[in-house]
Amino acid sequence: LREIVVENYSLKDQIENLKAEVESERKRRAEAVGKRQHSEERARMYEEENASLLEKLKNERNRIDMLLKEIEDGERNKNEVRATLREKDASIAEKDARNNLQTEELHDLKTDIRRLTKELNEVHRELDSSQDLCQRQKEELI
Repeated sequence: LREIVVENYSLKDQIENLKAEVESERKRRAEAVGKRQHSEERARMYEEENASLLEKLKNERNRIDMLLKEIEDGERNKNEVRATLREKDASIAEKDARNNLQTEELHDLKTDIRRLTKELNEVHRELDSSQDLCQRQKEELI
């Protein structure tokens, strides 16, 4: 009977130890489940944050692409304006050259007009002299 009582106490101790082990294991598993749930929640938050950052990155990339297109358009416009200015400069240079030529021709014409005016005045003087002479001769004849 004593042996049974001792064995009974021994079994009770083993049962208590097993209960303590089971409780300890249950707590450990509950903590592991909690940690896993926390890790899953953090992973979900990181995934959401990554998705948000990817969307922002995509939007920023689109904005950069638009800015690059605007820069390219600006460069194209700048080149077109430069080409137009070169054409206008060439046209102005051509007009200046024509103007200079016309100015030289005008100067030559003015010189010719002065010369011809002098010659005309000389002819008028000669004509006047001839008329005077004719008048005198006419008077003498009369």
